[in-house]
Amino acid sequence: MDELSLDEVFAELTDVQQQIDSLPDDNFAELHELRQRQRALKVRAQELRAATRTQDQIDKELADLHRVRDEIYERRLSTVDTDPAGGAGGGGIDIRDVHKWNEAIDATWGLAEVEARIRALELERARRAEDD
Repeated sequence: MDELSLDEVFAELTDVQQQIDSLPDDNFAELHELRQRQRALKVRAQELRAATRTQDQIDKELADLHRVRDEIYERRLSTVDTDPAGGAGGGGIDIRDVHKWNEAIDATWGLAEVEARIRALELERARRAEDD
């Protein structure tokens, strides 16, 4: 698979997805095999894309991801306006509920994925700096 070009990897990914879509739901063995192939192809596609990216492209994606992360943080509810007594007699919002809602906001908007991609790009940038 290492000798495949990015276009060939994408073509094979398309083929694998079509095979997955055409399988009966109860064909677990073949589905598992195709999913493994799909994961391997996705990893290879990422490797090929990363090898051809310029530092400016990495920096732009990082800046975009930081903006997205900041927007997710802005969607969160403030814990400052909550009742420190846990809602008992104070009339405020229970801070435990705010944390639950913020976790739901983070999950809905993909905060974990955004932060994981930021870490991956920062590692790639650091590796490239070491190579220079």
